[in-house]
Amino acid sequence: MTPAGEVSGRVKDKRQLGRAGSVNFEGIIFPHKAGGWEIVLNQDWELKGEAYNPARCYKRENMVVITGVVQPKDRNFDNWQPLIGTLPVQCRPSDGSLVFSVNSGDDAHEVEISQSGAIVWKSGNHRTRWLSLDGVAFLRSTFNQLLLESPSWRSLSSVHPDLRYRTPGYGRLKRYCFLTGMILVEDIANVSSTVAHLPADECAPPVKVRFTVNNHDSVVGMTVPITFALVLFSSYLCAPFCGS
Repeated sequence: MTPAGEVSGRVKDKRQLGRAGSVNFEGIIFPHKAGGWEIVLNQDWELKGEAYNPARCYKRENMVVITGVVQPKDRNFDNWQPLIGTLPVQCRPSDGSLVFSVNSGDDAHEVEISQSGAIVWKSGNHRTRWLSLDGVAFLRSTFNQLLLESPSWRSLSSVHPDLRYRTPGYGRLKRYCFLTGMILVEDIANVSSTVAHLPADECAPPVKVRFTVNNHDSVVGMTVPITFALVLFSSYLCAPFCGS
């Protein structure tokens, strides 16, 4: 997206676009005015350039939105340092670590944000020397617990409490609905594609919406249909979303 309002994209292999037949815009969120607070980058990371968003965080009530395109200073991919930068206190999650899928050209990377504000690169392909933090958004504090549909799905925080990830939940900020937390599959042979149900009167979309969510250094599709079910096509889900 450009300051002129142009929305454009690059497809490395147009045959993939032909097979998929569609592209979704759900989950894209960004501030339309400059402001916010600076994200202090680790000494081993820098901004990609003036043509891209600087590393900043924006807060409105309980919602935080992050921007910035960053890159490691060392061009040797093997020397990437995990710590990208640190969020200011007012932009940090208060009740557990969060994990996001961020863009690097045609590749996806896993980035974790902890309660201390540390933004940490966890995994991803080293083919492109930059990461986009644009669109990372979350609610700072805990809200309603998400009741999982099947015993096959478990909260990662209940299985591994030492990892300190946020318990799966959902919450609203005026017209915006957020889904958050980490889940995993314990019985892959009998797992249901329906993960959970959102209450129709609190956090359900008027029509079916589709999102890309993180699965380590790859992404998977998730659909929130009008029946209020969350459908997942992977064994590992983590990422907040912002609905309309």
